[in-house]
Amino acid sequence: MSDVAVTIVKASLVASERRGIPRAQLLGGDSVTEGDLLHRRAPWPRFCVFNDRLEAAWKPHGGVAGFARAFSADAPPEMSALGRALIPPKQFLRLVFALGGWIHPSVAARVEEPAPGVLELELSLEPRLQPDSPAFFRFCAGTLGHSTLLIGLPEIPVEMELFPRRARYRFRVPPSKTVFARLQSAVDQRASSLLAHIEDLQAEVRELIASRADSGRDVESRLKERARQWGLSPRQTDVLRLLCEGASNKEIGNQLGAAERTVEIHVTELLRKSGTGS
Repeated sequence: MSDVAVTIVKASLVASERRGIPRAQLLGGDSVTEGDLLHRRAPWPRFCVFNDRLEAAWKPHGGVAGFARAFSADAPPEMSALGRALIPPKQFLRLVFALGGWIHPSVAARVEEPAPGVLELELSLEPRLQPDSPAFFRFCAGTLGHSTLLIGLPEIPVEMELFPRRARYRFRVPPSKTVFARLQSAVDQRASSLLAHIEDLQAEVRELIASRADSGRDVESRLKERARQWGLSPRQTDVLRLLCEGASNKEIGNQLGAAERTVEIHVTELLRKSGTGS
């Protein structure tokens, strides 16, 4: 079964090629292949080999931290959209955590806020994901800590504890210096609402994946059920289907023959019809 959105692999290739690392050094053999990149998701075992090759290739170029800085400059469209929202850093990080659930739906995440200005994240691999990938957890630490570059803040130091098949991260989040700092209550309410909706959609994707893996339940019928429940048009149903498969707005536009801006409008309507405020 395919487990990882190829958008994350493609973004890693772009960052690496700009540093002079040829894609042939990272792809092929037991790693992700060019053929895998034609699909929306790639198998976890190939992704693990890709991570090991990526880590080795970046050692002369600043290691994981160097990769994370380059990756943040060439982030997937989902991350860029969050960056443009200019939300406070704490809420931004929580949304990035939730976005990770779309990219890696078989990696369980638990978020806690043990103290003001501190976020803790624990990631663990589901039992069916084999093998373990310490490199994956190290790259998560680097890219998450540098993700705040997208909203004009310096990277956040990350404390990581690495265990077999899981990792725990601690982030000390700086206070907001944007205009949102003067409207914190309203912003927190809106961001929390969006976070809750992302987590609901993430749970829906997990449920769809689990139902397909465990019992072969017809995913298409479930999408039609949601379409009827929310009163979606046929085109909005197509957009929802592709979103659940992990496609970005740009990829959806390419497949449906629509402009990316048109897809964004459809996504906004999906949020509205599903009962979530903008």
